Formats: sequence, C-alpha cells, structure tokens
Amino acid sequence: MTACPPVRPYRGVSASERTALRRRQLLAAGLVVVGRDGVAGTTVGAVCTEAGLTKRYFYEAFSEREALLTTLLDDFHRTLLADIVAALDGIPADPVARTRVAIDRLVSSLEDPATARLYVEAVAVPALEALREQAYEDFADLVLRHVLGLRRPGRKDRVTALVLVTGITQAVITWLRGSTGLERRTLVAHLTAMSVRAAAR
Repeated sequence: MTACPPVRPYRGVSASERTALRRRQLLAAGLVVVGRDGVAGTTVGAVCTEAGLTKRYFYEAFSEREALLTTLLDDFHRTLLADIVAALDGIPADPVARTRVAIDRLVSSLEDPATARLYVEAVAVPALEALREQAYEDFADLVLRHVLGLRRPGRKDRVTALVLVTGITQAVITWLRGSTGLERRTLVAHLTAMSVRAAAR
C-alpha cells in the first residue's frame, strides 16, 4: 500500500496553519460586519468580502452563518469570564470591591460597539439566544463563587445572582445607548451599591 505524500508547507506555513489563519480572518471580519450591518445583515457573502476570502474558505471553517455568530458570542463570553476572574485575583475578600471590579470589566467589554451589537441582537437568532441564556448561568456562578465568595449558595442565592446578572447587563446596554444620563464612574458605583444591597438580603 502506497503512503500518501506529506502536504508541503506553502512559504513556510503549513496547511493547518493557513486554515487556522483564515478562520481567524473570518471571525475578525464577522465582528466588523456585525458592528456595521447588525446581526441580521451579517451574511456569508458580507463576511467573505470583508475578509477578502471566497465562500469556499468560509464553509471550510463554518457550517453556516449561525456557526460563525455562535463562535463570536461564545468567544466573547469566555474571554469576559476569564477577564473578570483574572481581574479579581488579588482583590480582598470584600463584596463591594469585588463587585465593583466585576461590573467595571463588564462595562469595558461592552463598550466595544461591535461586541455590544452582537450581544444585544443575539435575541433575534435562536442559537445565539440559547447561548446567551447559558452565559447568564455561567456568570451567575461567577458572581456567587468569585465575587460573593459563597461556597455553598442556596437556591435563593442563585435566583438573586441571575437577577443581578441579567439586570446589570441590561442596565449597561441602556447606558451605552445614552439613555441613562449617567457618567461611567457613576453607573459602576450605582450598580455596585445596588448589587451588594440585593445580595445581602
């Protein structure tokens, strides 16, 4: 039986590396298109044009448009979770200080217009909405364990954490739209104080 010849690298870059590079290009282009045209306007053709790649390469990386959007939203959630955990490292076990840091990181992450638009408009795509619902659960766990330091949170604690996560996220989105009239520092301070009071009940 004759062995298949090895795939030679092109200009020193292997086939797998080129595939990974094109995937990153498509993701970056996808976020640009979301920011410009919204989730509904993010088509395979628009992403390929922005990335400078053909549809062949799109379908090499993603099975469909929703797969790219899901990856973008999932990457955002994972990055934000890791960012908050890292930011909390070394912060004293003080609910006020830790809550303030977590909210500040959330605000920072959504200050990027394209990311904010992806997050807000995810409700229009069932696959993205399901992913966002799971993210609420993940962030509620983060609040309970890493922010409030509860090792064995009760059912009421979890409900409180979910209310805080969803409510704070919506408040930040409303603030980004310019509807609150609050400065950034005032918003973070207010949401921090409100969250700490709610968690203490």
